[in-house]
Amino acid sequence: FLVQYFHAALSESTALTRALRLIRLAPRSHTAFKDNLVAAFAALGGQQGQRFAGEPLCAGELARVLKQLTSSCPLHLGKALLTLLDKREADPISYSDFSCTVVAALVLEETLAHAEALAEICADGPAWLAADRQEAHPQQP
Repeated sequence: FLVQYFHAALSESTALTRALRLIRLAPRSHTAFKDNLVAAFAALGGQQGQRFAGEPLCAGELARVLKQLTSSCPLHLGKALLTLLDKREADPISYSDFSCTVVAALVLEETLAHAEALAEICADGPAWLAADRQEAHPQQP
């Protein structure tokens, strides 16, 4: 795990792909996740992640992260989350807004995946329900 973790964290890539990799590198429940969010925020800071202390990212950069994070979702979660922040593309985004929005996107993505799995199970219906239906409405030849 650690070898893969550090190899992925240090490999050459664009700021966006590096930030996305850092966000996905550890599960939200892992202690490294918060550190990865800080590193992802710094990675998006421009040239080699160099930003002046305290200078926030812009909403456009966060929008690109959210678009990639939620690309497998049928809904436009990223746009909805940015709408909740009430930010235009050039507006600054603090680390607090960044981290809360990224975590919200991940939670929503996980929730939708669970809902889809549940819907598939319910579509087939449990075997006992099928048996009850058959007894209540026997098919006539």
